[in-house]
Amino acid sequence: MSAADDVDGSWPLPRANPDLLGQEQAEANLAAVYAAGRPAHAWLFSGPKGIGKATLAFRLVRWLFRHGTSARVGEPSAAAADLFGDAPPPPSVSPSLFVDPGDPVFRRVASGGHADLFTLEPGIDPKRGTPRTEISVAEVRAAGAFLAATAAEGGWRAVIVDPAEAMNRNAANALLKTLEEPPHGTVLILVSHAPGMLPATVRSRCRTVTLAPLSTETIAALLPRYRPETTADEAAVLARLARGSIGHALRLASSEGERLRGQLTRLFRALPAVEPLAVLDLGEVAKGQGSGEGGFALLADLLRAWLASIVRVAGGAPPQEALASEAETIGRLAAAGGLERWLQVWENSTRLLARAETANMDLKQILLAVFLNVEAALKR
Repeated sequence: MSAADDVDGSWPLPRANPDLLGQEQAEANLAAVYAAGRPAHAWLFSGPKGIGKATLAFRLVRWLFRHGTSARVGEPSAAAADLFGDAPPPPSVSPSLFVDPGDPVFRRVASGGHADLFTLEPGIDPKRGTPRTEISVAEVRAAGAFLAATAAEGGWRAVIVDPAEAMNRNAANALLKTLEEPPHGTVLILVSHAPGMLPATVRSRCRTVTLAPLSTETIAALLPRYRPETTADEAAVLARLARGSIGHALRLASSEGERLRGQLTRLFRALPAVEPLAVLDLGEVAKGQGSGEGGFALLADLLRAWLASIVRVAGGAPPQEALASEAETIGRLAAAGGLERWLQVWENSTRLLARAETANMDLKQILLAVFLNVEAALKR
């Protein structure tokens, strides 16, 4: 979860988050790599959005800053030197990369004030005040120059790119030079929700760590920690809707998420009648201030959950557990349309939503097209 994804401040940004739940295996694997003396100069942390990739990236960087000076960062030893090896590792590590939040290194990284850390994010357009979508070639070149300089604190220098797919083509090409000739004692971490969008030449020069979606149990346990007002029952429902992402669950639990869920539920309850203005208003809420693309992605996931449950019931299975409270509405719609029609609705709708999320299209019109598609299936 990058800075732009922090919905309301209830969830700590990755650079300031001391916790990493549900990704203990990935963390232990990283610790083992450094313990074995074979660190990578470039990592690619991949997996769905909101599962802890950026948090793990900052966790690794903090650990290197805190413990990496126990090994010199000059020429690599024979044991450490391979395609990915740069600096010798510390003599020993634990399965955890934890650094105490009270440690000065933690505080400097959290505040953005550590002299040996450079973070590349799309950020906010200073002129428009809206989220940017790209990382430019100039920014990537600045990161390369940063890595080539001498470490201010005599240890590691680090660059985190989040998300890496935000680099435009020229920026990705500029990154290749750094990947091909990495300075000693440096680490470059690419955080990617969609690694397939990165050039193969970039992916091939990184060591990949694939993070798995979080379990519903982990998400249900995390939600009350950051939203104490969330009841156990609410946390269980949101965890099932979240598709393995704590970031997604927190958006669902936000006031905006509650509004989206409520309006979408009312639209489905009103079917087969479709009120176009109500659908367009729902799209406007999803695009509202503070939500941007994330708001539409949230709405699209909720819509998919509804349609998937209707298809399941039409095929003789129970609805998704997260929508069990709407079993009556789902059952009525499933019976009215039949399995074949709902499968067509599912196929057409998911294709439309995917296009809306990957292309510059009018999201409200896409949403209206989905509901008109549903209406047509029910009125045949």
